[in-house]
Amino acid sequence: MALTNDQILRAVAHAGSQRKAAKKLGVDRRTVERRLAKMADEAVRQKVLVIDIETSPNIVYTWGLFQQNVAINQIIESGRVLCFAAKWHGDSGTVFYGENQRGGHERVIRAAHRLLCEADAVVGWNSNRFDIRWLNQAFFRYGLRRPAGYKAVDLMRAQKKHRFLASNKLDYAARHLGLGGKVDTGGFQLWRDCLAGDRKAWGQMEKYNREDVELADKILSRMLSGGWVQGLPNMSVHNGDCCPACGSEKLKADGHYQTQTRRYQQWVCLDCGSPSRSVKCVPGGATRKEIA
Repeated sequence: MALTNDQILRAVAHAGSQRKAAKKLGVDRRTVERRLAKMADEAVRQKVLVIDIETSPNIVYTWGLFQQNVAINQIIESGRVLCFAAKWHGDSGTVFYGENQRGGHERVIRAAHRLLCEADAVVGWNSNRFDIRWLNQAFFRYGLRRPAGYKAVDLMRAQKKHRFLASNKLDYAARHLGLGGKVDTGGFQLWRDCLAGDRKAWGQMEKYNREDVELADKILSRMLSGGWVQGLPNMSVHNGDCCPACGSEKLKADGHYQTQTRRYQQWVCLDCGSPSRSVKCVPGGATRKEIA
């Protein structure tokens, strides 16, 4: 029977060395070393960044207030990324960068670029259409490379795909789950005051921005429980026979998944509830294989 990560960790902790642990477990020392290295690599690799940005409005010349068609030569100043807040899923701390801080706008963009380059997945609410595209434009402006290698996971898209809600706004979705709501900004005046450099307004903007990230992170946790969000890095790629969503090795056979030509064993995670299925078909029955 294959050894679980928990068994190996407990054996090493009790024996005091990898050599003694391997002897106690009845395996080669190199086997213990490789599994420990894989676990350490997994802890470093799976970094899920939850992010939210706030932008400034376009400032334009206009003759009217209703249904205006604004031409390019009427634009005085284009909108830009004013600030962003972010946190690593699973950590308690949330960071905030605003152009009111020392270093200004460029520091905000370079900080966001550094975090996205470090992430294995970037998660947000309506982030694929909004946050990531705004940030990419700012990266391009400052001559930074396009961050590559991370999975872009939009919680609003996952919400709309799997569940019906009267509104798909972050505030409504969070309140519907009993997680609280967004911070009240007081409307557009907050953005005007921030652009004017008002310190009190920037304090409120930071509070608003941070709360959006924390709400999105809470929703992510709820959606992960039961497999309501897809697209995150597959934990089983690096950790072997485990739940692809949370990495747990507590899997229970849960029927079969059948295509037109193949039959696969299905599994359900006893920790997070996420469903998964074997990579290889099992025409003869339920034999636990690599988890997809």
